[in-house]
Amino acid sequence: MIAKPLELKIFEKEINRVLLEQKNDMTLANQEQIATQFTPRINELNAEIASLKEEVSSKEAEVNALYSTYIAEAEGTAGTKRLGKSPVYPAKREKHDSELLALKELKETNAGKIEAAEEKIASLNEDYQTKVNESQPYFQFDERTLYPHREYARLGSKIYPLQPDQIFCGNH
Repeated sequence: MIAKPLELKIFEKEINRVLLEQKNDMTLANQEQIATQFTPRINELNAEIASLKEEVSSKEAEVNALYSTYIAEAEGTAGTKRLGKSPVYPAKREKHDSELLALKELKETNAGKIEAAEEKIASLNEDYQTKVNESQPYFQFDERTLYPHREYARLGSKIYPLQPDQIFCGNH
């Protein structure tokens, strides 16, 4: 009867180490399982954000090209090669200005969409963390785990080990 508790006490550190390793493995597996629920949607939102940013970048490149075209026309280095405002200049300037206005509207629209997507990602990350915290594996490392053969008495919320000569008769 004394051998088992003594054996458990001698190997208590090793037992606790193994139990801790098992808990860590279970925690990582739990986090990975929960991540599979959230990761696809977060990746979708990140792809959407990248697409919106790319759309703005390509529109900026287009507007910059139009700007270069109408400036080159005004300088006489391209197009009609006439110095000053040629008959083609107003049309090129008007096209640039309309595209610049479209770019401004696109930036505002996409900024709102990007902000909404980032808020959704933040919300999903919070939900993920909440779910991970709620579903953590629980291990109890106490005397009852190491000495399951002993008798224990519960008084209120506390648990006390009984000595062999004690008799427990309910709550006192």
